[in-house]
Amino acid sequence: MKDYLPGGAGHVLVTSRNPHWQSLAQPVSVPVWPREEAVQFLLRRTGQTDAGAAQRLAESLGDLPLSLEQAGAYIAETGISLADYGELFQNRRDDLWGEEKAPLDYQHTVATTWSLTLDQVRQEAPEGADLLNLSSFLGPEDIPLFLLETEIDHIPESLKSIVTDPLARNRAVAALVRYSLVKKSGEGLTVHRLVQAVVRDRLVEEEREAWAAAAAKLVNSAFPFDSDDVCTWPVCARLLPHAQAAAGQAQALGAAPEAAARLWNQIGLYLWSRAEFKPAQRALEQALAMVEQAYGPNHPEVAIRVNNLGLALLGFGRPGGGEEEL
Repeated sequence: MKDYLPGGAGHVLVTSRNPHWQSLAQPVSVPVWPREEAVQFLLRRTGQTDAGAAQRLAESLGDLPLSLEQAGAYIAETGISLADYGELFQNRRDDLWGEEKAPLDYQHTVATTWSLTLDQVRQEAPEGADLLNLSSFLGPEDIPLFLLETEIDHIPESLKSIVTDPLARNRAVAALVRYSLVKKSGEGLTVHRLVQAVVRDRLVEEEREAWAAAAAKLVNSAFPFDSDDVCTWPVCARLLPHAQAAAGQAQALGAAPEAAARLWNQIGLYLWSRAEFKPAQRALEQALAMVEQAYGPNHPEVAIRVNNLGLALLGFGRPGGGEEEL
């Protein structure tokens, strides 16, 4: 690279997705937009005034400028509302991305850009690509690498090498960092939510179910049994977004129902112990629905889940209301 740098006075600006430039230059990270800036951009770009819908859409798009421009251009061209675009993005993302166009001064859309990068990673570091597959069924931020060490039987075969060999793990993570598909901080990874969406959408149905099941089983193995015990709260707090994402993805795909049902139950107990009764109720309702579907209404597992849900409802100070809702 040094051979291509001009000499003399002045400065050279190099743009790259590879963050490792310390030996040649001072790297400056370009983050996504702050949420308020992303919201204001959507409102200006579309000429609409629904700040709430813009807020929700900016969150779904992860505040990424390219994705916000694509969304704004599509909305302006078609005349749909921000809320309607948000619904299309959630329910028909593949079709939507197929109709969107790249900005005039950029040749690729978000989906195309990351699809090309993912193909390159698959060629250079297959384990890295599969680590990203797994990560796409977890929460986007601070994915703990210790999940890979919780239960070897739940690790997909293609990832077992990075569990037993630290050098293989380093190579897999380094490939993802080099292409800016993940950021590594300490023993955790962060993946942009749109990268996760592109990765999931590229998988065929059987692959999607398999990776969702693997994620749910791994988080289930790591999530503490006594999640209502204050001593387990630090671990529960870190795993909570990953448990919610993994359980939700697995439930939606019908994958690993036992692990997903237990996860919802443990999530509910943890939130209940933190006096977060409404989200606890929602989690425990998911757990109850899943065990009822799996075992029928008269199974002991169902009785346990009904009892746990009743505890959450009692947290509202409505004992009668608990019985009524059950």
